[in-house]
Amino acid sequence: MKLASNLGANTPESDFAGILLIQTRKTDSDEFIECHIYGKLTISNIESFRAKKPTRKADQVLAAHIRRKLHELDVIEEPL
Repeated sequence: MKLASNLGANTPESDFAGILLIQTRKTDSDEFIECHIYGKLTISNIESFRAKKPTRKADQVLAAHIRRKLHELDVIEEPL
């Protein structure tokens, strides 16, 4: 299924996340829209983020550091 057909001019922004990535129990059957970014991607391009809590301790430490840095830059953390 092509996910782009689920987007339209009247699609509310609040629906984007649920359309752009459809996760299943197996990553090989997930559906998503892939995009390519040309040019620089900087922190000013990030308005908000969502993140699951990692299970491994080392990943939790890294995720906490990234989360703190994003909060310092006033990037909004949205609930999952």
